[in-house]
Amino acid sequence: MNMKKLFGILMFLILVNTPRLSFAQEKLNLTYYPTTQEIQVMPGETKSFAVVFVNNEDVPVVGTVAKKDFLILNSDGIPTLVENPSSSSRYSAVQWVTLPYESATIAAKDQLVVYAKVIVPPDALPGGHYVAVYFQNSNEPPTSSSRGPNTAISNKYAALVLFHVPGEFKEQADVKKFTAKSFSEYGPITLDTQIFNSGYLHIKPMGRIQIYNLLGKKVEDIALKEKNIFPEAAVNYQNLIGQKWMVGRYRAELNATFADKKLPLSAVVEFWVFPWRVTLAVVLALIIIILIAKSLIEKTVVKEAALEKEVEREKSEIEKL
Repeated sequence: MNMKKLFGILMFLILVNTPRLSFAQEKLNLTYYPTTQEIQVMPGETKSFAVVFVNNEDVPVVGTVAKKDFLILNSDGIPTLVENPSSSSRYSAVQWVTLPYESATIAAKDQLVVYAKVIVPPDALPGGHYVAVYFQNSNEPPTSSSRGPNTAISNKYAALVLFHVPGEFKEQADVKKFTAKSFSEYGPITLDTQIFNSGYLHIKPMGRIQIYNLLGKKVEDIALKEKNIFPEAAVNYQNLIGQKWMVGRYRAELNATFADKKLPLSAVVEFWVFPWRVTLAVVLALIIIILIAKSLIEKTVVKEAALEKEVEREKSEIEKL
């Protein structure tokens, strides 16, 4: 056996028995809690809070523990981390929070409790201030998704902390959308709602959507799903209302409140539901039945008339005899 063949066999054996490296990083099985916590703080106050990161893997995980302000940039409610705190100074809290360490190892099937401290400045603006405390695996590559000075939160295990500084501040929200298709053939009907928060504190509207028929009778009552709406952000709601068979005009009314002051949110939309194709088929079937019945009746009348004439003729002939 020459050297080339021997070298080829050796390389084949090495490749077969060497574990293959995967460059496609799978997201670790890590969890954390609480995912969101709301904390009321006063200017000049110092408080502590904790975030727990749980390693569900069979091996230890090494990573960084960090903090960043976050914003909600669209109606999907997904947080985006703010790389430059000055871009969100009205709602920033990253400088208030102190973490015990910058890196940590979470043992297999174990947890890491991060005890953080928040020191609120004496001149803190009333309203909401938002920070994310997150753990990022050191072996996980940075996300490729970016939005200018901000980065996506998808490759980080981030717990959201919502600070509320009491005081006088703007509290305002509006129903930007409350719509349904003006005419539908069948139910259920999709009702789209969007609420925009133009205030300085996150809100969680609570209320109901009530459906009334043409006679003013309430036929359905739905609770509005409770969702946090952050400042300068909107949240979309979608509800299916009614059943398949609906006939006539309907009115949907949204009545909700938000904030401690129970400020009102309301909207109304009207729509029609009418199964016109089924109705047309039924009407045509009735017309056909009526025409057939009319034809049969006319034929019967003609036959009876002819029979009466025949009877009269025969009667007349008998009388002549």
